[in-house]
Amino acid sequence: IMLLQMFTNPALEPLHIYLVGNAATGKSELCLDICKMLPNSSYAASGISRVGLLEKLFFSNIGYFFIYEFSNQISVVRSALRESMDHRLFSIDKHGMHTQLPAAANIIAMSNPRGDRLMEGINILSQLPDDLPLISRFHLIVPFYGVSSDKYGEIAKKSKYKKDSSERTKEVFKYVFETKRNIPIVDISDSINEEIGNFIGNLQKITTKGMMVTPRLITGAQSMIAASARLNLRTNANEKDLERVENILTQLYE
Repeated sequence: IMLLQMFTNPALEPLHIYLVGNAATGKSELCLDICKMLPNSSYAASGISRVGLLEKLFFSNIGYFFIYEFSNQISVVRSALRESMDHRLFSIDKHGMHTQLPAAANIIAMSNPRGDRLMEGINILSQLPDDLPLISRFHLIVPFYGVSSDKYGEIAKKSKYKKDSSERTKEVFKYVFETKRNIPIVDISDSINEEIGNFIGNLQKITTKGMMVTPRLITGAQSMIAASARLNLRTNANEKDLERVENILTQLYE
């Protein structure tokens, strides 16, 4: 999912993602790493002010904005972020002056659930500390569960490669930048658009997570399909891109 987010064009392909899960499951580390690999991206820690948020949103225009401990941010910050997600701009009112600035950023928010532990088999929405109108602005809600202790050896083995990853980060940044510059627009045919719409409609009927499957998900799925094609250096989406996104949504919501 995050790989596809990296290859969206935020100017044309909105994709807001909410990562929710247990503490120490790697949400912030994943996002910090990806933030370094993307042009026009910024990261906000907990306790950011509204002014600080607006500065970062302006810097992240046609890019990506990562926000840590989303549920703990103050109400004015959450309100400004909601405006950006709804209208892809933010308002400034100061000394009788009113103006609006562009903020076409794809938002990636991180949060722990109520009680700091995500319970499997229980509706994720009921475990979130946020109000539904705000949560509904996200196209995808992605759960992070605890890592099995069986994986600790693999984690330890791979951790040494992370220490010398600066060159890899630069290479990925350059690849992403060049790919988006060469393929700014991906065409999705009417038939593929209809197929993904029908798929999401059917998913909504069978899922136990109905509140998370809405018409807004169609926009997010279209952005992911475009990103999949761009990732594979194609200007036209095809059935493979559609299948890739359908598989992701099935794993998340069926």
